[in-house]
Amino acid sequence: MMSSLRRALVVLLSVVAVTLSVGGHALAVQPAQPPPAGPEQDSVTVTGGSVLPGGARQRTAEAQAPASEFEKKKLTDDVGEPMALAVLPDARVLMTDRRGIVRIFDPATYNVTEAGQLNVYTGEEDGLQGIAVDPNFAENQWVYAYYSPAGSEPLNRLSRFKLDGNELRLDSEQNIIEVPTQRDLCCHVGGDIDFDADGNLYLSTGDNTNSWASDGYTPIDEQEGREPFDAQRSSANTNDLRGKLLRINVAEDGSYTIPEGNLFPEGTENARPEIYYMGLRNPFRFSVDPQTGWVYIGIVGPDASEDDPERGPRQYEELDVVTEAGNSGWPYCIGDGIPYHDYDFATDTPGEPFDCANLVNDSPNNTGMSELPPADDPAIWYPYDCFDTFPQIDCPGGGTAMGGPVYRYDENLESNTKFPAEYDGAEFFYEYSRGFIKDVRMDENAELQSIDPFLPEQEFNQPMDLEFGPEGSLYVLEYGGGFFTPGPDAGLYRVDYTQGQHSPSAQVTATPTSGDAPLEVNFDASESTDADGDEISFEWDFTGDGSTDAEGPTASHTYTENGSYSAKLTVTDSTGRFSVVRVDISVGNHAPEVELEFPDDGATFEFGDEVSYRVNVTDPEDGTVGNGIDCAEVSVQVALGHDEHAHPQSTNQGCTGVVEIQEEAGHGGDANLFTVLRANYTDQGGENVEPAEGSHEILLQPKHKQAEYFSSSEGVEVVEHEEAEGAGLVSAIAPGDWIAFDPLSAQSVDEVSFRVRGTGVGGNIELRQGAPDGAVLGTAEVPAGTEGSYVDVGPVEVTEQDDDGSAIYAVFTGEGENLFELDSLNFHGLGATGPLNVTAQSDVRTGAAPLEVNFTAEAERAPEGATYTWDFGDGAEGTGAEAAHTYAEKGDYTATVTLTDGQGRQRGTASTEVRVVDAVDGELTVTPESAELPSGTEHEVTATFNQAARAAGAEVTVEVYRESPASSLPAGHDSGTPYLRAEQHIAAADESGVVRMPYSSPVGANDIVVACAAYGDSCIRGTDTLVQADDGPANLRSDVAVDTAEVTWTAQPDENGFLNLFDGRTLAGWQHVGTGGFDVAGGLLQPRAEGDERGVLWYADQEFSDYVLEAEYESFSVSADSGLYQRFDDPGDDAELPGKQGYEVAILDRVDDPVDRTGSIAGVQAAEFLAAKPPYGGWNKFSIRVEGNKYTVTLNDEVVTEYTSEGDRGTGPFVGLENASEELRFRNIKIKPLNENG
Repeated sequence: MMSSLRRALVVLLSVVAVTLSVGGHALAVQPAQPPPAGPEQDSVTVTGGSVLPGGARQRTAEAQAPASEFEKKKLTDDVGEPMALAVLPDARVLMTDRRGIVRIFDPATYNVTEAGQLNVYTGEEDGLQGIAVDPNFAENQWVYAYYSPAGSEPLNRLSRFKLDGNELRLDSEQNIIEVPTQRDLCCHVGGDIDFDADGNLYLSTGDNTNSWASDGYTPIDEQEGREPFDAQRSSANTNDLRGKLLRINVAEDGSYTIPEGNLFPEGTENARPEIYYMGLRNPFRFSVDPQTGWVYIGIVGPDASEDDPERGPRQYEELDVVTEAGNSGWPYCIGDGIPYHDYDFATDTPGEPFDCANLVNDSPNNTGMSELPPADDPAIWYPYDCFDTFPQIDCPGGGTAMGGPVYRYDENLESNTKFPAEYDGAEFFYEYSRGFIKDVRMDENAELQSIDPFLPEQEFNQPMDLEFGPEGSLYVLEYGGGFFTPGPDAGLYRVDYTQGQHSPSAQVTATPTSGDAPLEVNFDASESTDADGDEISFEWDFTGDGSTDAEGPTASHTYTENGSYSAKLTVTDSTGRFSVVRVDISVGNHAPEVELEFPDDGATFEFGDEVSYRVNVTDPEDGTVGNGIDCAEVSVQVALGHDEHAHPQSTNQGCTGVVEIQEEAGHGGDANLFTVLRANYTDQGGENVEPAEGSHEILLQPKHKQAEYFSSSEGVEVVEHEEAEGAGLVSAIAPGDWIAFDPLSAQSVDEVSFRVRGTGVGGNIELRQGAPDGAVLGTAEVPAGTEGSYVDVGPVEVTEQDDDGSAIYAVFTGEGENLFELDSLNFHGLGATGPLNVTAQSDVRTGAAPLEVNFTAEAERAPEGATYTWDFGDGAEGTGAEAAHTYAEKGDYTATVTLTDGQGRQRGTASTEVRVVDAVDGELTVTPESAELPSGTEHEVTATFNQAARAAGAEVTVEVYRESPASSLPAGHDSGTPYLRAEQHIAAADESGVVRMPYSSPVGANDIVVACAAYGDSCIRGTDTLVQADDGPANLRSDVAVDTAEVTWTAQPDENGFLNLFDGRTLAGWQHVGTGGFDVAGGLLQPRAEGDERGVLWYADQEFSDYVLEAEYESFSVSADSGLYQRFDDPGDDAELPGKQGYEVAILDRVDDPVDRTGSIAGVQAAEFLAAKPPYGGWNKFSIRVEGNKYTVTLNDEVVTEYTSEGDRGTGPFVGLENASEELRFRNIKIKPLNENG
């Protein structure tokens, strides 16, 4: 990929906003303000068809066709982590996924097929990159790919493969050329491929240089051992293939020859003849004009945001137009011949500026010529900020220049979608970060002639690759908001020239979309329309096999077998234009229901606010939150909305949390901005049934809202005025007119004020809930005022209504016409920051009267002076974060706590259920009282009522609590040892008053077995932790019959000699030192970090000498930070000791120094290569062999590090895990001793 971390932080994403249904693949255009979005149900509506610009902008040149004559259509979102595309002669589209997959989109069926998967290395930006089709594909079926082969050898490879139908024949690979690289550090791969009219192949390569240590200026660190930080060894090296545009002619056997006109003739000493153009930083995307042979190269620039008199120029992105062999000048010059300064990184001493006309490479890392060709000037160059030299470039914003295709008009081509002749010779230059496409024209001397916007009102969400197809349409591959991960809005699109004729808008509702077989699904497409008024027809393919199963606007189909199906609807108008939408149907698995419980849909915010959220998920198969559904699997994405799209910003994991509402550069206070929160959960699927996704999306509105950005209106007009805050004023207001904002919530809004422009008449503004005649929230009187002057009206009090998330209408009343003009609305109060996450717990949930219950409440970020008040559900009340109450009567009760801040505002509520039942008398006995067993064997516990109780049928709870010293003590306990619940069995006693429970432990452990007659509740007071004090369990229930026993498990190896260290339920055997901790959920071990501090979880129950330690981990970010500590002494309270005294095997993919990357002996010896799977790419398996002084680290079956210590460290007997971030989790931790003492 093309970026460093800077790309994610400053990038201005331009997103085509889509609304995806549960399992849907189709696109819905978001209105200026989207309609209210509720939790997704099992009836789903999806929309497809043309994505139209918001309105035709005045043409910048008479030669351009108006935007209204083009149409952008989404073809598929099944693109993975998309990198490049290539269109085949039959209009099938090849797409590469950085993770090695080649997909094919078929326009005849709209199906996507996985053609093949290359085994690739995916560290940093490496992986599968460019793809191209041989100019003679019809005869030879060759497809070219540039990729990073898996394994330890650092190189990238250009190969070609036969494409047989939809299968990429990997066994046909011809290795054409290999580019040696370094894989120690990020960045810049390049990797685009194209051909000229003579059949010559062009390949772009990046400088393979890390730029993070040069302050955003030129990376020319010549110190020994700092080679990855010196671009003089690559881009400026005539004997190196990196940082270049290569040009070769591939022969039939896969070998190649050198065309005439390359930069260095064959035989030139210290120079590679394959080089056509050198001095490139990251030429990520380029294209060759098939007519002129000119190459348009987009150059991704460095990071400095301002000029430095001692270092050189700020960042510039470039479009180079290459007409002959030459040198772009990197890393010595940038822009129009602006030189960097030489710099001594060892002493931080600046030198003289480089001479761009007489470049000399005297770096000790240079293996090529010292005297270089002069630096050429680019055609276009621009910084992050607005730039007077090129005012046509949208600004400000991030920077990722891309060299797009040149269109050549073919008058003999029969196509009703080909671009018109006026675009002949246009180069479609585009920006990944800023999301625009420009129509760039050059004259016959390759001098820049014009830069015009192409479809400026259309949105392009991180455009990754552009290519014209055989029918003359423009294909666009969009990355869609990802960062080294598949983007949530990634997709393949096509832009057609329709001459104003548009494809129909296909809309289908399917009910239900999931369930058990046989499943009857009703499909309704009667809401589909055609903007041109053409007659439309409908064809249904219920199973995605390409056959038409039904016709007409409605249809139904019964799915008789479990499985995942993709129902396809094709809507065709009378001109032959069509749109396709798909609905995913899951038979044998129900889609989860996801609900963002707060904040309200339409709640108000200010940038910088911290907003709490809470998500609830239910799934018929998986269960509910806390009972089958792990909140670690729930995500909440935050996006900044602008007009009809949204810019993804961050993703949080968890059912509850806090998000910061961030603004990005480039948007002023007059912009139509909002924030989108989208909660998502993907279930576990079923047998032969793919997992189903559920989501819920809400929209938050800014407290300062420009009036002209209403959702709907009656009677008013919008006019421009230079003194207006935004784009215009709401004008021509007459009595009874209104404007509506949908969604907009009065949640935690106290007052509202208005900015109006007087007309000399005056009137009133009534805010009403849900409808023009809905409940009145507040009324503001607008004085007649002075005509033409702006005044602030209010604030007036707002009465919050119960109906959350519906529209709010501003209804205008008065006498006369043209009452006033409305500029903006200002909402005052907490808004979306009002609701806080509050939890309520009772230490018992079921018991006999009189039942004493202790309640606790907690709120994240509770404001100072806040109070808790309780309604116990039986008419009694209480106060405080801790409260006790005794229920005297049998019944079901709901205890509710309310958090109120110091200003008397309610900030949140929570509740817990208590049931009071008839008493069950008698005593229980647990046998055996004690036992000592090897781990892995089965043990049966028996709980028996005494005969006098006659308790047959009474519910008995049998629980196992396992010593877990590294776990936290529950609230109300500040001493004792925590025992986490490992087992719970609730059953009715048989006729003899007996309940039996067999169980086992996979680890060495100390268990306390508890049995009680707790009416189906737990035997302890609290949640899942028993506290063992010096005199016994401290929180056993005393209001029920209860007895305990003890079991000691001695660790025994499995058949392969491994001892389990983690049982998936507790932290048995582990201790923790330092900040944070580890939690156990869903059988996984999750680090819990606190700030920048670190902690260590270490196994204290057994000492080891020589061993093999195995562990699996899964990461969600390239910045996931952890490690596995080896051979250290008891750290006591010193969290630094394991890293100083022992060795740490690192987990961190993005690093400044390879000695800290995943698989390395941190700070000591770098892993030879990064063998970790990319984020969200699945589980990674470590196997660490420690024998004598030798450490061998194997990751995913690849030996990545071998290190022999001098014996001064690594002499202790313990192993451990680091918690430094929460973006990963562990499982299957075990160890195999290699000698009798370990």
